[in-house]
Amino acid sequence: METRRPVAVDAEKTLIGSLLRYPEEAEDILNLPEHYFDSTKLRECFKLCREQLLLGDLNVVEVIQKKALSTYEVTQLTEMAWSATLIPMNIKALKDAAHRRALQDMATTILTKASDLTLDTIELLTEAGQHLDDAMVTEVKDPVPLIKIAESFFDNYRQGTQEKGIPTGFADVDKVFGGFFPGELTVLAARPSMGKTALAQTLSARVAKATGLPVPFFSLEMSEYQLGLRYVSTALGVGVDSLRREMVSEKLIDQKVGDVLTYLASIDVRIIDEAGMTTLDVVNLSRKLNREKGGLGMVVIDYLTLLVDSMERGGSEDLRLTGMVRRLAAMAKKLNVPVLLLAQLNREVEKRDDKRPRESDLRGSGGIEERAENILFLYRDKYYYPTSDDDSLEIIVAKQKQGPRGYTAHVNYCPETGRFADRTRREPGPQEKMWQDVCTDGQILGGAKQ
Repeated sequence: METRRPVAVDAEKTLIGSLLRYPEEAEDILNLPEHYFDSTKLRECFKLCREQLLLGDLNVVEVIQKKALSTYEVTQLTEMAWSATLIPMNIKALKDAAHRRALQDMATTILTKASDLTLDTIELLTEAGQHLDDAMVTEVKDPVPLIKIAESFFDNYRQGTQEKGIPTGFADVDKVFGGFFPGELTVLAARPSMGKTALAQTLSARVAKATGLPVPFFSLEMSEYQLGLRYVSTALGVGVDSLRREMVSEKLIDQKVGDVLTYLASIDVRIIDEAGMTTLDVVNLSRKLNREKGGLGMVVIDYLTLLVDSMERGGSEDLRLTGMVRRLAAMAKKLNVPVLLLAQLNREVEKRDDKRPRESDLRGSGGIEERAENILFLYRDKYYYPTSDDDSLEIIVAKQKQGPRGYTAHVNYCPETGRFADRTRREPGPQEKMWQDVCTDGQILGGAKQ
């Protein structure tokens, strides 16, 4: 079956005629991209008329002299544009034809690429989906006057409806960190076993609860079962190892199972544990879930260097990581969703006396610093110095594009259960008593379950 190229011939002619006949009402026509005109001759005429109108007045005689149109064609076109009221209808017809041609060209390109078995299938699917998403955005936004933005801000401020970040739920952290805003990429980085996955779990649950929207959690290090079990152990308040070895009493399980299941059902966290995922896979699956559910609360990726994007020819590892961060930052803006990206720190931090992380400790730090709106570091004194009296987890706000940076907040963290709590909730006294709000006592047996 032969495919016909979509062209709005009469609309193209009528709009050029309208430019010639009603130049004072041509503003909407002038805003059209020149490639919307499929006819080469009418496209050149449009470019000439637009240039004249933007720089001064339209000179029909000059249009004829430059052989864009003949005198007969000018007469014919102006007769077709018998009323300025025809302009909106013909603009719509022109846009519809142009968008259909774009889709047709995209389909031809994808069909050609799909026949090339050397190309990656997932990348092809992602590219096709991106083209379709772009095709749905048919208009470029009009410029917004600054005064309108300011007026909107003050109106929302007075009404208490201005955009707010989703809070972390930790009082000390929220004092210095604005929260998770749609369209922003936040990097959470630490050395291994510092607690970043556990914190990401807590934050994903709180965001899902606060927004009522799904939170996809891309787990590149643990299987869906392993990560799911960590959510269960945290909700129960027992160590995941105790659950795996059946060292938790059946009485406790029976007492809490209803509450735990009710709580986990109230947070729509979706775990994706596919091995060998790329940033394109993350973008593709996030876009699909966003379209199906009408929005996402947050996207969590654990963690950056486990994504397996290929290195471009002649590129370096730092350039590869920079490209990955750039794509994830673009996804945040495209989907208008917060993205939490976990990252490992290099070993340089271990060589210093003060082992608190710095931005230079990030692998591919240049690309991350440039693209991420926020960078958070984790540090535990007890991790390096077991006899230290400081058993808190430090959350260091190293970068915050719209807020203060260089501040440190402290929270309680129990590595065994993965639970967190505000420092302000700690009670004075022995360490065991101080941790009651984070680590649950008296629930783990010395042997097998009873």
